[in-house]
Formats: sequence, structure tokens, C-alpha cells
Amino acid sequence: MMKFFFLLIWSCLAVQLIARGADPSLTTKTGKSEISLRIEGSRGDTILYYLYTDPHQFALDKIPVRSVSDDKGGVRFTTRDIGIMAARVNILNQSKGLKEVINMNSIIEPGDRIRINVIKTAKGTATRYSGKGSEKFNCMQRLFVCQESGNQKREKQKSLNIFYTMENIKHFCSSAQYREELNILDFYKKKLSPLVYKIMKTDIIGRHHYIGIYELINLYARTDSIGKAKVVELFHESFDQPEPALMETASYSDNFIQYAFERSYKQVIFSKKDYHLSILDIYNQVIKDYYGPLREQVLFKLLFLGNALPNSLSTITLDSLWNESLLLIKNPQIREFVIKRINHKEKGQAVCNFPLSDTNGHQVRLEQLKGKVLLVDVWFTGCAGCANYSQRLEKEIYPNYEHNPAILFVSINGDKVKEDWLSSIRKGKYTRQSNLNLNTNGLGFSDPFTLYYDFGGGPYSLLIDKNGKIFSGSPPLNDMKQLKLLLDEALDKSYD
Repeated sequence: MMKFFFLLIWSCLAVQLIARGADPSLTTKTGKSEISLRIEGSRGDTILYYLYTDPHQFALDKIPVRSVSDDKGGVRFTTRDIGIMAARVNILNQSKGLKEVINMNSIIEPGDRIRINVIKTAKGTATRYSGKGSEKFNCMQRLFVCQESGNQKREKQKSLNIFYTMENIKHFCSSAQYREELNILDFYKKKLSPLVYKIMKTDIIGRHHYIGIYELINLYARTDSIGKAKVVELFHESFDQPEPALMETASYSDNFIQYAFERSYKQVIFSKKDYHLSILDIYNQVIKDYYGPLREQVLFKLLFLGNALPNSLSTITLDSLWNESLLLIKNPQIREFVIKRINHKEKGQAVCNFPLSDTNGHQVRLEQLKGKVLLVDVWFTGCAGCANYSQRLEKEIYPNYEHNPAILFVSINGDKVKEDWLSSIRKGKYTRQSNLNLNTNGLGFSDPFTLYYDFGGGPYSLLIDKNGKIFSGSPPLNDMKQLKLLLDEALDKSYD
């Protein structure tokens, strides 16, 4: 889902995470942290500070702390005592088109006093870190440069058609690039807390294993039936279950969670020998593959992405799994999100009655549209996933209901600038002019409607029945055949 590529959707949540195991490096720390930033040449810029207290930044964290740089380009952010062991931070310059000031995977700990100085150079800008806790930022900066170099090398090999070989993929997770990143981390080991060292190492392992699976699937698509069998064999040889030592910190690393998710997902695909699978198959595979906090995080990622997965059948199954997951998920932050999702999006729940504005400035409430089945999609200008979803609706859904007065397609836009929204409607890239086009009253994704449903970007969707109640909180975004079946079912049924 393209939500995962957009930066205006996170919030500063302060929920205590559970210490994992008896390792003393994983005990909870307390204390405020502070970041002092100075950007040379910046004056009056709006700076956004994001604190991620959970690996699922995009799903659980939405609203940044905003501040304006002073005459010297300075700004200071203080994080109150959030009672967690380590969090992730990102700083963006909104006035420069959301330019990233520091890498989004940077780790901050209670008690840190970090100074960041962004200076102009002949080649652009350079970032310098100092103060208590700054060495992990310096380490991350070196790792980022190393990773970018490795990415460029890999893309060059692809352009020369020399990358996709069994040997390359087989040794990707023990390559020179991988060893170089571990060497950089080991150079800083004595300057990092044991916890941060373990998390950063898990990040590196997770990143390389995730890329390894991604490239393995690309190789699978390029080869014949004999080669495909060898690729599947290599998958089972190279991507085994995580070692127990990694399980302690794996749940703090989105890189590793993403790898673990992809590993279980592809395990199901290869075992079924096709891409036609149910999300229930993946759900059961995750339960089989992992345990403890890592399993909770991977299950959450699966459920959150469930309706965007290709050919993952049955939204009814997906909706029921949200309820079932509460039996397994103990993390208080994830539980809070899941419970809210169930209370707001479960089948039969009344649609929220917050006002939205139409193209003429009139206020519309979805409750006013009772008597029609509503397929609601949420989008914003610049969202590639939203444009793709709209074009698929255009080709595969709209023609089936062209003359059916019982269904109404409602497009809700999150642009803050009205003319951007109206221009996009005229161009027809994200929505039809014949749809009921609504906007969040210029509030972006901070209006009551999108906050109620946790729509922090796009594409998102809801299916509402004739009585103004949720028919599906997760209509398919990729599987148009399943979406049509769901729409037909909603047209045939209503609720008391």
C-alpha cells in the first residue's frame, strides 16, 4: 500500500514497550532526550520531528512535532520521558519539500543530548553529529553511504545483465557489502550501548535478507521450470528461521520484520506452487514460523497490508483475523490500534458522521447517503498507488455499474490546497468527475474522518452498505475480481 511511502502520516505516540527476555541490555531506561539542530542558511523553515516508538511507524505514528528555525537556522526538540529503551527519529525540512535532515532509521535513547549541524559544502551539504549519544548517528551515516554504494553497484550489475545468477543470490547475505556494513558497526561497538548495537546489527541482517528474497523472486521470474525448482531449493537453503539470539531484538527492527513477513509469504507461495492463496495461509505460516514479540509484529504487518496483497482471497477472512489476532498480540500499542480498527471498521459498525466538503464547498456527511451502497476510496495528489487503484477501477469496476443507481463511488481527497484537488479531478488520474468527490476541508489527513479511520495517506477504501454501516473495512485494493464479488454481495444485502 502506498501509504508506506509518504511522510505526513506519522505521530508521536508514547507507549511503553515490553522488555524482552532477561538480557540486562533490554531493560527499560528512563529520561528525556534532546536534539539541537542547526541548518546553515535556514531561517523560518518549518522543521518536522518524528518519534517512532514502534517499528510500524507508518501504521501507528502519524503526527510530527513542528517547529520553526530561528535566525541562525536553529531549532531544538525535547522528547519527554517516554519510558522506552530506544526509539527511531526522523527530521524533515517541510519548507524544502520534506527534505530529509537525518535518516529515518536513526535511533535515539533516553538521556541523549545530540547536536546536529548541517553545513553547506562545495558538493551541497554535510551533516555533523556531536554530543551524548551522537555516535550511533555517525555510525548510521557511514552505513547509509555504504548501502547507497552497494545499491549503485547492484544496479550497474543488473544493467550489464550479470547480477541475476544463482551464485550471486546464494552469497548475497554473506557478500563483501554485507561484511563491510558489519565491520562499520563493529568499529563503533564500544561507543554504542549493547541494545543499540544489537538493534543495528539486526537492521543490517534484516535488510540484506529482505533484499536477498526480493532478488530471488526476480530471478525466479526470469528462469525456466528447471531453474525455478533450483530457486525454490535455494530459498529453503538460504532463508531459514531466525536464530534465537536475533529474536530478542528482531521486533525492534522494521528491516527484520519486513524480511520475516516476506519469508513467510514466499514460503506459502512456493509450497502452494502458485500465487492464488488466502491470507489465512500466510497468517498460519507466520504463527508457525515465529514466536513472541516478533510474531506479533509480523502478524500486524500482514493484517495491515492484507487487502493490498495480490490474490490474497477473502476480505471476510481478513476482517475476522483482526479479531482473532487479539488472542496473540500482547504489545499494548498494537493492541490499541487493533481494537480501534475493530471498533471503527468491523462489519456492521455505523459509518462515522463527520462532514466533508464537495467541489462546491457544501458539507456532506456519508450518513446522508443511506439507500446506496458506497465504495469509498481515499487518495491525494502525487500518490502513485492511488492513481494505479483509480485506473484499475476505471477499467475493471466502473463499467459493471455504469447504470446502476444503487451504488455510488465516493472519492475522498486529502490535499490541503483546494486547487490541487480540483486540478486532479479535472485530469482524471485519481478519480472520475462523475464520482462524488469530497475533500477533508483542507485539513489534509488530520481531519476527524481520516483520523477516525486511521487513513494517513492512500490508497485506502471502505465499503458501506445501504443502511450506512460498514460492509467491509478492508475491500481489496489489487484483486478486482474479489472486489466485484464483494460489491455485488453488498448490493444484494442490507442490515437491520
